[in-house]
Amino acid sequence: MNTNADPKCPSSAARRPRRDATQIGDCAAIPEMNLADPEVIEVSERRRQPHPHDPEAKVDNGDPGPGDDDAPREGGQRERKSQATALVELALSAGLRSWRTPADEPHVTLDDGAHLALGDRRVRGWLRRLWFARGLGALRGQVVADALGTLEGLAYQTDDTYPAHRRIAGDERAIFLHLGYREPVIEVTAEGWRTVAEAPVRFVASAGMLPLPMPVQGGSLDELRALHPALTDESIFALVASFMAGCLRPWGAYAILVLIGEQGSAKSTLARIILRCLDPGEAELRSPPRDTLDLASAVRASRIVALDNVGRIQPWLSDALCIIATGGVFTRRELYTSSDEHLVRAHQPLILTAIDEVITAGDLRDRSLVVRLPPMPDSSRLTDREVADRIEAARPRILGELLDLVSRGLRRHREVGGAHVHRLADHVRWALACEPVDAGRIERAHRAQRSEASAEQLADPIGEALVAIGSAGWSGAMADLLAELEHRVPVDQRGRDWPGSPRGMGSALRRRAPALRRAGIDVEEGSGYGPRRRDRGVTMKVRRNVGTSAEGGYLVETVGDDGADVPADVGAGSDSMSARRRHKKPSNSNAADVADVADVPPEPPEREVGWL
Repeated sequence: MNTNADPKCPSSAARRPRRDATQIGDCAAIPEMNLADPEVIEVSERRRQPHPHDPEAKVDNGDPGPGDDDAPREGGQRERKSQATALVELALSAGLRSWRTPADEPHVTLDDGAHLALGDRRVRGWLRRLWFARGLGALRGQVVADALGTLEGLAYQTDDTYPAHRRIAGDERAIFLHLGYREPVIEVTAEGWRTVAEAPVRFVASAGMLPLPMPVQGGSLDELRALHPALTDESIFALVASFMAGCLRPWGAYAILVLIGEQGSAKSTLARIILRCLDPGEAELRSPPRDTLDLASAVRASRIVALDNVGRIQPWLSDALCIIATGGVFTRRELYTSSDEHLVRAHQPLILTAIDEVITAGDLRDRSLVVRLPPMPDSSRLTDREVADRIEAARPRILGELLDLVSRGLRRHREVGGAHVHRLADHVRWALACEPVDAGRIERAHRAQRSEASAEQLADPIGEALVAIGSAGWSGAMADLLAELEHRVPVDQRGRDWPGSPRGMGSALRRRAPALRRAGIDVEEGSGYGPRRRDRGVTMKVRRNVGTSAEGGYLVETVGDDGADVPADVGAGSDSMSARRRHKKPSNSNAADVADVADVPPEPPEREVGWL
C-alpha cells in the first residue's frame, strides 16, 4: 500500500483516522446532546413539519379547512390532503364545473357562469384568487398544474358535452350574438332582437377578445361611408355590407374578403372598421402565419381571422384558408409528442389585405370577394385618433342596423332563390335575404366578381394558350398538348408554374378546367390517347353558340337585369380588363334570356357567350 498518498486525494483522506472534537484546534469539547431535553424535542418536532408552501405539504392550521379530512387513518390520526387535492375540492365547492366539447376539449364554467377553456390563463388566475381569498397563502405553479390535470380528468369523465361557440351561434330559427366575456347575449329571431339573461348555447371568449357595444336601434349602414372614402363607391359598399351581414350567419360557407390596393389606400383601416363593428380584439390584424400552428392560434383567438400585408400565399396556406371559410378540419402534430395529432376545427370568415394580386389558386379565388381600393386622397386622410373616435361613436348604431338586417334575413332566406353563384351561393343568398343595399346591385356586383375570377384564371400564358387551342378544338395526349403549349408560348414568358411533364400538364389543365367550361369550352379527360392504353389525354371542344375572336383569353358575358352593360362601378372598383369588357344582348332579347356565363348549362338553347 502506498503510504505517501496525496493528502488532497479523497480516497486517501477517507483513510485518514477520525479525530474527536477535543483534537480540533483549541475548541472545547462539544457536550453530548440530551435527547430528553424539552427544547431538543420541540426543535425535532418542528423540523419534521413540512414547509407550508411545499406542493406536498399538509394543510393544518388548527381549524377545519380544505386540507383537513375527518376520516381517521390507522392509529387514530386524521388523513390530510395535498394542496392540489384541497384546491380541486375548494373550486368545486365554489361552483366550478367541468365539461367537454364533442371533440373532447376540456372546458370549465366558473361560479359567475362564464365559460372558458381549461387551459386559459384566466382559469389559473381564478384558482389562485380563490385559494388566497380563504387566507391560505400563495400557491406554487406545480400545485395549480396538478389541480388543472385533475379537473381535466373530471371533464373527460362527465357526460356534460356541449359545443363551444365564439361570438355567433344558432340556426335558422334564432341566432345568438355574444357581446363578450361576462357580457350579455343578443338573441335575433324573425320578429326582432333582444337581450337574454341566459342563452341555450355556450360561448367561450378567448383571452384577447374585446366586448362589443350594446347595440341600439335606429342606425344605418350609411354611417360606414363616413368612416372610409372608398365606401362611397356603390359596388365596394355593396360587397363590404354583404360581407358584414354574412359574418353574422352561423351556417353555410363564408366569403373571404380580399382588400387590394397600393400603399396608403387605407386597406388596414377598412379591415379594422369591419373588425371593430363585428369582432373587436387585442390582436385585430395578424401577420401571415408561418405554419399551421400559427394559423391554429389565430383561429382560436378570433371569430374573424384577419391577415394583414399578405405578400404570397403558399399552397398549404391557400388550402387551409379554403378549409376555414368552408368549414372543416386541418391537423398538426401535438407538441412534445411523436404520434398524437391535434385537430383544429374551423368555420369562420376571413379578411386579407395585400398590395399585389396574391389570390392565384382557382379554388381560393372562387371563395373570395376581391375589392380593389382606389388611392386615398390627401384631403380625406384622418389621424388614427379621429378614425378611432368615429368608429367608437358609430359602432352601436351600425351593430343595431346589422341585427335588424339579420332579422330580415331569417324571415326571407327561404324565399330567396336564383343565387346560384358557385361556391358563394350561401353568401349571396343570405345577402339577398338581408338586403343591406338594393338586391339588384348585390347580384350584379357578385356576378361581376365571378366574371373576374374566370378571366383571372385564364389570363396567364397557360390559360390564354389553352383558350386558343380549345377554341379550335383539340384531342390528343397530354404530352402532345404540352408540346403544343411550348410551341405557342415563348420561353421568356413561362412562369414558375409552367408544367414540366405530361403529368404537370394535366394538373395545370384541371386547375383551369372550370373556367374553361364557364367560357364555353368543354374539357374531357380520359385514357388511351397514346401508344399505350393507359396514356392520359384530353379532348377540348367549343360548346354550341360559343364564338372566339383573335384576341382571346378574356371572358365576356351578359350581366344586369335588362341585358344592358353593368355600370362602371360594378367590379368593386376594379380597373381590370375583365371588369370592363361586356357583351350586350340583341335588343329583342328578354330578361329571361339574360344570364351570367356561370349559370350557362351544358347545352344552352338560347344564351349567347363570346370572347373578345
